[in-house]
Amino acid sequence: MKSLLFLCALLMSTVSLALSSLTASVDKTTLGLNESLHYTLVAADDNGQLVPNFDALKQDFNILSRSESSQLSIINNKSSQYTQWSLELMPTHTGTLTIPAITLGQINSQPITLQVTAQASTQSTLPQKSPVFIESSVNPKDGYVQGQLIYNMRIYYNRSIRNPALNMEPNDQYIMKHLEPDAQYDRVINGVPYQVLEQRYAIFPQKSGSITIPAPTMRGYTQQVNTQSAWGLDTTWQPFRVSGQAITLNIKAPAQNNQRWWLPASELRVTQQWSQPLNTPITTGSAITRTITLEATGLLDTQLPELPVQNQEHLQIYPDKAITSNHFTPLGVVSKKIIKIAYIPNAAGSITLPAIQIPWWNTKTNQAEIAMLPSQALNIISTSNRQNNSTSIQPLRVEPTLDQTDNNENTAPATSANKKFKITAWFWIANISLVLWLITLLLLLRSKRARRKALSQPLNHAATHQVESIRKARSHLKKMCLENNAKAAKTALLNVAHAIWDPQHFLTLKELATQFTDEKAIEHINALDKHLYTDSHDPWDGLSFWDGVKQALSKKASSQIEKKYVLPNLYLGDDHD
Repeated sequence: MKSLLFLCALLMSTVSLALSSLTASVDKTTLGLNESLHYTLVAADDNGQLVPNFDALKQDFNILSRSESSQLSIINNKSSQYTQWSLELMPTHTGTLTIPAITLGQINSQPITLQVTAQASTQSTLPQKSPVFIESSVNPKDGYVQGQLIYNMRIYYNRSIRNPALNMEPNDQYIMKHLEPDAQYDRVINGVPYQVLEQRYAIFPQKSGSITIPAPTMRGYTQQVNTQSAWGLDTTWQPFRVSGQAITLNIKAPAQNNQRWWLPASELRVTQQWSQPLNTPITTGSAITRTITLEATGLLDTQLPELPVQNQEHLQIYPDKAITSNHFTPLGVVSKKIIKIAYIPNAAGSITLPAIQIPWWNTKTNQAEIAMLPSQALNIISTSNRQNNSTSIQPLRVEPTLDQTDNNENTAPATSANKKFKITAWFWIANISLVLWLITLLLLLRSKRARRKALSQPLNHAATHQVESIRKARSHLKKMCLENNAKAAKTALLNVAHAIWDPQHFLTLKELATQFTDEKAIEHINALDKHLYTDSHDPWDGLSFWDGVKQALSKKASSQIEKKYVLPNLYLGDDHD
């Protein structure tokens, strides 16, 4: 009986000792609504059979990420096993929030109380202490309706970022257009170095009065280096969410007396070109083409007006469909409208085309201006007059002059006739020889040009095809890198190499690395190979890899294309690198 009681007690104590402690901790107890916190739950002497239930956290928090790890240590022949759960939590509302106690087996963790403020985050008030923050501004803040404003957004970061996602809420109060390319540079703020990604947008308000541009929000993961875990130093990725500033604008209505038209631009120009000089007469029945170009800075092409085309007596007018375009520059939008108009006169005389006037509002000077093409007179003549004019002037004819001899009765008539025959024969022989020589030269040039064209067309086609193959493969590689997909990035990188060094193929990354001289690219390629074939649990930084190899790939692609399709034409028989 005593043995049975002892066995039962031993079994009960075994259950109790299966988990000796359960400890919960957070990295901060005061945070803003848009901040996340790191929650750690560590179970000591856990045999790995128990799993905690975190559903109670979902009442006040979003669980952004969750990971689990275990460690077994033996010190002085005594083993200790720990299991750690790491969660990234983001509060769903402000106030005093409590992380409830978590139960694991027969042991509970301690609850933790937090204070969540309504501020975006303490990082926004002290951006120099934040690994990521956003700064946004608009210039000017008191523009005109449908006029261009420049929205400037700068993303500062001093750590590696993974899976960034920028959210800018759409708004029917304005039209927003991205002004490419983005700028990247370094900046030091209060002694802290930051990398900056600057994006610019053109904004066109669609109503007057007060409008608000919502704050942009960015989510992602930042690399946390040498963070303290239950068993030592570790490298982790911490989720973040940061916001810029909401901006309120005061938009002015169209200027008075300008309700019929409204073109607010910083610059507007109208120019024209004619298919023939206007100081030469135009014949009836023939067409002359006028090309009018309207170009504006600070307007979209959809805002450019239709050009007035008025009917004229004795003049048939055929306008083509206008061609419009937008050019997005870092300074704003430059739009263009091109229209071609064909004029065919049907009567002789002078025809005056009226002036073209385009009223617009200069946003630099806040004044109304007019872009104008002056009136234009066309001098029309009939077709019969041109024909008469062409026959009234006779071409100059010069008769050949024979050398005259003195009136010498001893000069025989046969001698003069013989001399005339010789000159005439030489004249025709020389001219015929010249014509035959020109025909031969023309045939040689045409043959050489045809042979060169036949050789260059396949060559240009092949070069274009290879460039397109490299571009597509490189674009896919960039996509895989931005998705941090190491395995797919390896395949994509080899595909880029196959497109560059066609028809040479590479089976391994180490083999590909030997083709480069750029130490940075070689280091990143070898690091990717090591990451794929070792038991590393660290996430792969695809963005850093792409930054390390993109320039080397571009240089190699340019070198190979030039070597294959350009240098052989210049250096036949030579092998140039």
